[in-house]
Amino acid sequence: MNEKTEQREELDDTLTEGVAAMIAADAAVSHPEDLADLFLEELNRLWADPAPLEAL
Repeated sequence: MNEKTEQREELDDTLTEGVAAMIAADAAVSHPEDLADLFLEELNRLWADPAPLEAL
């Protein structure tokens, strides 16, 4: 497999994990604003670690 394909798969995995975490959190969150905070936290985490995106 080439390097770009591997990096895209890693990015897909990361995004999938983030979406799964958000879905799981949705079940435990009683207020929509809490879910928004969780989403922003995950977005900030991905923003802080842009390594997989640099090579795309």
